[in-house]
Amino acid sequence: MRIGENEPITLRYHRADDGDPVTLRFVAGQAAPIAATTPASSFTQGQRIAGRYQIMGESLAESGEADVFLCQDQITQATRVIKYYRQQARPKAAVIDRLQGLAHPNIVTILDYGQWHGRFYEVLDYCLGGVASDIMPMDEIRIRSYLPGILAALQYLHGEGIVHRDIKPGNLFFADQAHQRIMLGDFGISSYLDLAEESVRLTQTATCLTLDYASPELLNHHEIGSMTDYYALGITLLHLLRGRTPFYGMNNNDILVAHLRAEIPIPASLSDPFQTLIAGLTHYQTEERWGYREAMGWLHGEVVRLAPAPVMLNDGKKPYPALPEATTPAELAVRLNDMDALQHLLRGDIQRWLFDYFDPKQAQAVAELEVLAHSQSQLALAKLPFILDPKAPLLIGKHCIKNLGDLFRVLERPSHAVSQAWNNKAIMAWLEAGQHAGEKSNELLAKLERLHKENGHQTALSLFTLRYLLQPALPLHIGSLGAIGEPEAFMQLFRKHGKKIIAPLAKLIFSQRLEAWLQTVWSTASEPHLKFLRRVRMQYWQQQNIGAYCVLWHFCPSLPFPFDGQNFFQSDTLARYIIQDEACWQKGIAYLEAGWITAWLQGSAKIQDSGEMDQLLLDSTISSPLLLDTFLRLMNPDLPRPRMIVQPEFLKLGNLQHSEVKTRPLHIFGTGQGYLYGSIDLQSFSEGVMIDTFDFEGKSTIIQLTVDTVNLAPGRYENRITINSNAGTHTVDMSFTVLEKPTIPWWKGGF
Repeated sequence: MRIGENEPITLRYHRADDGDPVTLRFVAGQAAPIAATTPASSFTQGQRIAGRYQIMGESLAESGEADVFLCQDQITQATRVIKYYRQQARPKAAVIDRLQGLAHPNIVTILDYGQWHGRFYEVLDYCLGGVASDIMPMDEIRIRSYLPGILAALQYLHGEGIVHRDIKPGNLFFADQAHQRIMLGDFGISSYLDLAEESVRLTQTATCLTLDYASPELLNHHEIGSMTDYYALGITLLHLLRGRTPFYGMNNNDILVAHLRAEIPIPASLSDPFQTLIAGLTHYQTEERWGYREAMGWLHGEVVRLAPAPVMLNDGKKPYPALPEATTPAELAVRLNDMDALQHLLRGDIQRWLFDYFDPKQAQAVAELEVLAHSQSQLALAKLPFILDPKAPLLIGKHCIKNLGDLFRVLERPSHAVSQAWNNKAIMAWLEAGQHAGEKSNELLAKLERLHKENGHQTALSLFTLRYLLQPALPLHIGSLGAIGEPEAFMQLFRKHGKKIIAPLAKLIFSQRLEAWLQTVWSTASEPHLKFLRRVRMQYWQQQNIGAYCVLWHFCPSLPFPFDGQNFFQSDTLARYIIQDEACWQKGIAYLEAGWITAWLQGSAKIQDSGEMDQLLLDSTISSPLLLDTFLRLMNPDLPRPRMIVQPEFLKLGNLQHSEVKTRPLHIFGTGQGYLYGSIDLQSFSEGVMIDTFDFEGKSTIIQLTVDTVNLAPGRYENRITINSNAGTHTVDMSFTVLEKPTIPWWKGGF
């Protein structure tokens, strides 16, 4: 068995392979075909199901709903067939209960059924002769010989209230290897009719069908009845005669058209009687279609009335049943608000009206919306009017949008209706259908799709961006202070308004509108700017005014940095000024901690290699004075270094008793300009010498050095302390002597 290669008919119908590559069973409302690649079970020869039915070999057949195995009934010793369904698949309970035990020579009997390992199974008659599709094509004489048995099976089933719903060559079996007795089987999608109440009923599973054999009433109105099976029988007879479906080579849409417009392709090569038989069984109108009595009369040579085929006329206008004022798709497009369009869409009413009287391709597009409407109803409704009429205007509130100019004017003052039209993609549907941007329509739509994806629910930002996509020459307004046409114009605006520009600029930055404007209008050179702006938004989210200055310095690097009442244009000059005395140094720390120095250096790119600065900013353990000193030396590598003084120059701890602990301080002083910092190292850590810290910074640091002799043998010890700093390296030698452990007489507790 293999999965068929036909495309789905429309998005309403999805295939589930039943083994016949040209006649696929379709299941509605799923996003993808039902896979037939995973076996229902990995049975092995000799395995028993339900303790009674022993598997006799590998699977005879596989389909999307079940696997079929040959088995032996261990009670009766008879050879049977067991159909083991996949999870969630099984025939209707009412049908299976009705069928079990029904005995008819032309029906495959269901002998037993139940649950095994959580899955449904059926035990059936074993048909030695296989299926009718194995011996196609057949001549008219042979089909005449099989027709009484098929008709008898249908008559019997219908009398029991069962509609088979899947008559086709693959479901016609032979009881014997000589192919004498034909039998009808596979009731997986059959339906039960309570004959005391109805002869035709609606079904919620009308799209679970094999399309080539689907009757017009099943496709069009979800109706099933005995006439549904006779229609499928007519198509099946054509299939048996030709050896392939009568719709071979036709696409799915053409097959639908053939069914719903009474255009079944009956070959002229058939005899006149057989052409009459097929025409009678496949008549469009159920009340005129041949059933058991007419087909049997034909077999006996009687003259049976054949009603003329219906004339499918279309004068270009057909009132929509729920809204008679709309007689064309274009008229319905602008009147959708006058009815419950979603319900009509979901029921398939609009699709059938289009298919019956207008354009099948248009109907197919609406059928796709039916599937979409189950999960995204607002999007489906937004697209519907433009499928009905690609030139329909876009209705936003009280506004009737006919061109891009109308759309731009509406975007100047966005409203809830405008936001809704954007969020449900009505604007995109209108642009796509009418190609309102001319040759650039596809380019514009691609940008809008990316905008939807990137901005998510930031509707205001998306609408702001859309205005610039429609009119790239539109200037960027900085609050009420004015507008700019290029980023470099920030300088003129700042010189004119000074600090007043900061608040509206911060709003543009942190609402991402400045990024959107740059990306839309200056896309060819905007990537470095966009990367910078994203970083500013993350770093200065809680300091938006500083972030605004940072961006201002980025676009206007010649703007000065104000410090201590002066303007500094060069980073080396500012560094030299800050380091000159303690007062300036403390102000520098305050500016650094507030974020101003970092913002200026980042924005104006005063440091060519900013990698080291970025690493310092990520280090949360570094102190503000040390960070400032490091920044200042990045700004001006020629700044003077501090001088380091260490006292004492030698550490002589003298004689130490056994188990004695002695601590001595080591003073490190920084003098001159700059901030002193460094690290301390011991030549040897294993000889009882310890220090309380290995790092130091500041103008005065005291290091505590401790000697513990508890584990030291008597003798003289020497060590060296190395002090590495930004002022250079200094060493301090130390020494001490551990005395012999005193002897204690035994009478005083010694040994």
